[in-house]
Amino acid sequence: EGREWVFAGRNENYFVRTNDWKLHGDGRLFDMATDPDEQEPLGPGDGAPEKAKEARTHLQSILESLKLSD
Repeated sequence: EGREWVFAGRNENYFVRTNDWKLHGDGRLFDMATDPDEQEPLGPGDGAPEKAKEARTHLQSILESLKLSD
């Protein structure tokens, strides 16, 4: 069984990802199942699919738990 999520980064360029989602520190969210080349970030607005909103909330909480300095 693998990890639920991974974190990687250097300086201000970092991200956290699961199998299906990737959230960059600058707020860009990608659906890795449909956009593995990270061409179309999903915004946090009301037009985002519910699954994307849930993924953003989950991944953002992980980033916050890591207590990264800006």
